Amino acid sequence: CADLIARWAEVLRSRRLLVADADPDCAGARTGIETILQAARDAPPDAPVVVYGRPVAAVDRLARLTAAGVTIIDDLDAVPDTSVVVFPAHGVPLPVRAEAAARGLTVVDATCPLAALAHRDVRAYADRGDTVVLITGTPGSPAEKVSVSQAPESVLPMRDAAQVPDPRRTGIDPDRLSLVVQTGIPVEDAAAMISALRARFPRVRGQHFDALCHAAGDRAATVRLVAAASDLTLVLGAVDDPDAAHMQAEAAAGCRSVRRLAAAGDIAAGWLGDVNAIGVVPTRSAPPDLMPQVLEALAGLGPLSVAGRQVRTSGLVRNSSTIVHSSHCPD
Repeated sequence: CADLIARWAEVLRSRRLLVADADPDCAGARTGIETILQAARDAPPDAPVVVYGRPVAAVDRLARLTAAGVTIIDDLDAVPDTSVVVFPAHGVPLPVRAEAAARGLTVVDATCPLAALAHRDVRAYADRGDTVVLITGTPGSPAEKVSVSQAPESVLPMRDAAQVPDPRRTGIDPDRLSLVVQTGIPVEDAAAMISALRARFPRVRGQHFDALCHAAGDRAATVRLVAAASDLTLVLGAVDDPDAAHMQAEAAAGCRSVRRLAAAGDIAAGWLGDVNAIGVVPTRSAPPDLMPQVLEALAGLGPLSVAGRQVRTSGLVRNSSTIVHSSHCPD
């Protein structure tokens, strides 16, 4: 016990906490959740509300759907004809739309306008006879699957700059090539892939880039900014969460020490030695009460100042600060 107390006593000090003040969910995802909730409020009492495919959203927002009686399904065959079917923000494959229409189901389409625009571009480019290179990210993500489904015989996913297709192996016609950027990936990551693609295929045609979503890039930049100014970065999220893993990788690019934190009780004294600034990065899998629990735990080790950081597309940084005074240690 004495050794344990001594180790914790060594970490007592005042600290600065930098919070990545970027919502894990983009505007399209947030609007999609609100649309689903509105559909649940508007539905007749005898009409179950179902969402085709799990929405990509934070756990607290998904919990609101459960509380509202909304069910998530992945097979329309199990849905009664009286159901209200909602398409999530990332959209649904074309066959699902066709099946819902053929059955005359009541459909509420919560597809993000930017995602819908990307889907339209994929179909339009494929219809004119082009191979469509889909600039994308995580393999097999729901958003990627929906985009590929728009023209599965014509879409070629590209996930990094080293994956530029070789026309000698793929049979691609250099004069019949278009590109579409998948929503949900940082525009900066897409730019490197687009440059590599255009270096090999100078005549590649593409979508209107003023319609790209910058939410993922802004969030990644915010995480890197916070991590670069921190001695330790805590990524709040589940161990098996891909979003938390992605944010941990972003933070590791700028911070010497990065830890995944699923519960405040997991904070260890060994993490905090010689640490004066701590970055905190919430992710989609972090329960809403985890952040205040982390603040309370760290405030118990000394006075804590808390500042929020957020990078916007314009390059501006928004700051907000508060002071959390410890109830256990003097000012």
